[in-house]
Amino acid sequence: MDNKSIPFNMEFTFDKDLREKPVDFENMKSGVHYMIEQIESVKDPDAEARLYGEIGVYSRIIGELDDSERFLQTAINLHTLRKNLSSVFINQLRLAHTYQWQREFNKANKLFNELIKKVHDHSRYEPYKDFLYQHYGKCKYDESEFEAAYSLFQVALKIRKEKGDYSLVRSTEVSINRCKEILMLP
Repeated sequence: MDNKSIPFNMEFTFDKDLREKPVDFENMKSGVHYMIEQIESVKDPDAEARLYGEIGVYSRIIGELDDSERFLQTAINLHTLRKNLSSVFINQLRLAHTYQWQREFNKANKLFNELIKKVHDHSRYEPYKDFLYQHYGKCKYDESEFEAAYSLFQVALKIRKEKGDYSLVRSTEVSINRCKEILMLP
């Protein structure tokens, strides 16, 4: 489902702790409920699996972490059945991020490390490498492992500069600067 087809404001920004926060909480919450209502009308199995993944992301952003985990696990299961390996990877990355927000750091770190192995073993996951390092950095940031977070953000920055996506470069630079402040680096 395209965000433009959702009749609610699904935009978000980032707070000082590098977490997404809704521009309009109530609107995003209504948007999540709207998306859930649409599931039954989706006839294409790939579109249904994508919708579950999107609901999982927005559920995390509004703080519905158990729902986020459930929707993302459903997306992973549906994509696995259809052998959509890249989509499985994307939703596992999203799930690791949800574990992070749940403060289930052992689960998050285990999944992030499995994904790092995958990204280095299979070229099909190369397009997601910068997102993986960026989000793993955010996990380490939440664990107050700021040096590890800083290093992971540096890896993400290098990849993003090579890609040339400067909106993503800026996002990573914000994360790096936040770590520098905490670590008191120049």
